[in-house]
Amino acid sequence: MGQTPSASLPSYHSGTTDSDISEVDAGFYTVIQTEKDLILYFSKRINNLLKPVELFSFNQKFLKLKETKDIDCKQIFTDIFCFPENIDSRLINLFNRGLRRLSIFPLLNDKHDALSSKLTLLGCLMSCFILSSPENAKRLVNNPHYNYIKLIFIFLSTPSKKNNTSDKEKGEEENTETSKNTVKDLLATFDGVTLQDRYLVSGTDMLLFLTLVTSISHYTLLKHKLNPQYIANKWNSYQRKPALNLLRTMNNEIDVTNIRDMYITYEQFETAISTTMPNLLKPLNNLFLSLFEDWEVDDPNHTFAESKLMTLELRSQIATYVPPESIYASLQKLYVGREVGFSMRSFQSKVFNWNAPTVILIHGSVLNNSENDDVKNDKPANGFTANKARYVKFLESYPKLKANVDYKGNGLYVKGTQVTLAVYVNEPWKVTNKTLFGDGQSKITELAPIQLIHKSVTVKNSSTDSKSVSGNIYFNTVGGGIGIGNKLQPHLKGTTYKKYHPGNVSLTIDSALEFGAFRNVGYGGLFAPGDSYDNDYEYVFIIKDLEVWGCGGKEQLQEQLQEWEWEEREAKRRQRINLKSMGEDRALLEMAGLIGQHNQSGGSI
Repeated sequence: MGQTPSASLPSYHSGTTDSDISEVDAGFYTVIQTEKDLILYFSKRINNLLKPVELFSFNQKFLKLKETKDIDCKQIFTDIFCFPENIDSRLINLFNRGLRRLSIFPLLNDKHDALSSKLTLLGCLMSCFILSSPENAKRLVNNPHYNYIKLIFIFLSTPSKKNNTSDKEKGEEENTETSKNTVKDLLATFDGVTLQDRYLVSGTDMLLFLTLVTSISHYTLLKHKLNPQYIANKWNSYQRKPALNLLRTMNNEIDVTNIRDMYITYEQFETAISTTMPNLLKPLNNLFLSLFEDWEVDDPNHTFAESKLMTLELRSQIATYVPPESIYASLQKLYVGREVGFSMRSFQSKVFNWNAPTVILIHGSVLNNSENDDVKNDKPANGFTANKARYVKFLESYPKLKANVDYKGNGLYVKGTQVTLAVYVNEPWKVTNKTLFGDGQSKITELAPIQLIHKSVTVKNSSTDSKSVSGNIYFNTVGGGIGIGNKLQPHLKGTTYKKYHPGNVSLTIDSALEFGAFRNVGYGGLFAPGDSYDNDYEYVFIIKDLEVWGCGGKEQLQEQLQEWEWEEREAKRRQRINLKSMGEDRALLEMAGLIGQHNQSGGSI
C-alpha cells in the first residue's frame, strides 16, 4: 500500500489563516476514519504551519529528488546534507528506517510498516519537519507538553520480535479499535507503542547516532554547511571519544567488546538526556532545520583555537550540556601544562589575570589505590612513569574510603582507564591558603569514561531567604595544591606532613600538579553527586595534561585583551624609566670614581 497518492508538495501560496488553523485543531477531537485520511490530515497541518519561504527552501533542496517515487536516504545525506560518499551504510539504514516511520506520523506502531514501504516527497516533508525541532513537533500535535524525547527514541528504535506474534493476532481487531479513537487519543498513546520490551536501540545504532550528532555539532549549531572531507577524516575520532563516552553514560556496562550484544532502553535514553546531556538532540534538529533555511557555506573550523585537550571532539561533548555559544564562542587559551610546565607558579602567572569565568580541563590515567595493591611497585599505564616516592606520599596524604566501598565504580575505573574532567569556575582565581572562593555557578563535570555533572550545592539563608555559597575552591600556594569541593584546606606541618580533607564530591590535585583524586560518595558535600549517581566510587590518577581556558563573549574577551595590552605598555614604560634612572645613577658613580675607569687610582676627580 502506498504512502499517499501525491508526491508533490503543498502550494507555496496556500497561506495560513486563523480559520484554517481552527479547522485543523478541531480535527484532534474527531474520530479517525481511515489511515489515509489521517496521514493527509497531518500533511495539511504541516502546510498550514510552514511559511511559504520555508516550503520553497525545502522544495529547492529536493529539486533533484522531486520526481522520485521512493526517495533514497543516502541521497538526502550525500546530495543535500553534504555527508561524504563513503558514509557508514549502517547509519543510512538507521535513518532510512526512522524517516519512513515518521513519514506516516502519527502512525508509529510497526504494524503500519506497509504504509511506509516507499518514502515519498510528502512523507519526507513530514519526517524532516518533525526532526527539525521539538517546538515544530509540539506545534504539529498542538501539545506543548508532547514527549519529544520519546518520539526520537521511537525514531531510532528497532521493534524486537518479542510479543510480535500476539500483535499480529490482534491485526483484525486493530481497524475496529482505531476507528473508535480520536486523533488526540492516538497521539497520547504514541499509536500504542510500548517501550518497555518491544522497542530498543542497539548499542551499535546508538553509537552511530551519537557519532553523527557530535561530528556535526559545530557545523549545525553555528548554522554552517557540512564539510564532507572533515566528517570523513574525523568520523572514527568522534566515535572513539565523545560518542563512546556518551553511550557509556546511558549504559555503563557497554564497552567495545560487547557493544553488538547490548541495548539502550528508553529509560536510559531519557534519563541521560534530561540529566546530563540536555542539548544532545540540537545538532540533529539543526541538521534538518537547514532544509528550511539557507546557511553559510564557509567552513568555521579555522576559527577555533585547539590544544591537546581542547579539541573540536571535546567541545562537541561539552556542547551537550552547555549553551553552544559558550563552548563555540571565543575561548582564550590561558594555561597549558605541557607548554609552560606543570607548576602552581606557572598556573598562577597565566590564569590569575583573567577576570572572567574559566574552565579547567584535566586528563589522566587511573592508578591503583586499593589497599590490596602494592602501590610501591605500581606503574602508571601507557608509558607514564610516576615518581614512586611522590606517589606513595600522595596516597599517604589522601585518606582512603572505607574498605567496603567499591573503588572501581561499577568497574569503570580500573588501572589504566583514561579519565577527563572539566571544572567551570565562575569567579576570578585567587590565592586562598586559609579560606575558599567560588560561587554557586561552580561545576565539576566528568567527561570520560562517562559524563556526569556535579553542580554546586547552595545553602539557603534563613534571614534573607536567598541561596548562597561560602566557597568551594582553594588554590593553596604553601604546599596544599588545588581543591574543588573540599570544605577544609589541607593540614600542613612544615614540609614533612600533609593531610588532605576531600569532600563527598571533590577533586583534589597535589601541589606539583602531578597526581589527582576524584571522589563521589553522595550527598553532604559542596557539590551534588549527579542525577544518575547510584554507587560510591573514587579513583586516583596521574595527570597527563592540565589546561585552563578563559570563557566569555567577544565583549569580555576584548576588555581582557585591552587590559593585558595596557599592563604590557605600563611594564615597558616602567622599564624605560628604570633604565633611564640607572643610566643617570651610573654617570654619577663614574664621576665619583666608584665604578668604571679601572685604569685610574683613587676616587678624586
